[in-house]
Amino acid sequence: MEDLDKKNDSFFEESREYLNAQIALLKLDTIEKLTQIIQSILLLLLTIILVGGAVFYLSVGFIWWYNTVFGGVIPALLIVSGGYIFLLLVFYVFRKSLIINPLVKLFSRIFFTTTNDITDDEQ
Repeated sequence: MEDLDKKNDSFFEESREYLNAQIALLKLDTIEKLTQIIQSILLLLLTIILVGGAVFYLSVGFIWWYNTVFGGVIPALLIVSGGYIFLLLVFYVFRKSLIINPLVKLFSRIFFTTTNDITDDEQ
């Protein structure tokens, strides 16, 4: 009977260690996936800020050039505004292929690939 109690105690102890190891693995996997998501978001924000700055300076440069060549600030501002509205419409029409599908693909790759698959893809 004592032998059976020792085996039960050993089984429960090994089960507890296994569960603790699985919980630690889950925590590490969650941290890795959250790190990848935060990295992607920060990279996207940095890209948006840099592209926005470049578009701003190009807009100011175009307005200045148009004013110098053709002599009118208001038409230049209207042309730039029309260009922004056109870009907004293009992004709205193609929002699924430009924004939604890449985000779904990114998040599905992050959440539904195992750690071994990710490291194999990166090499």
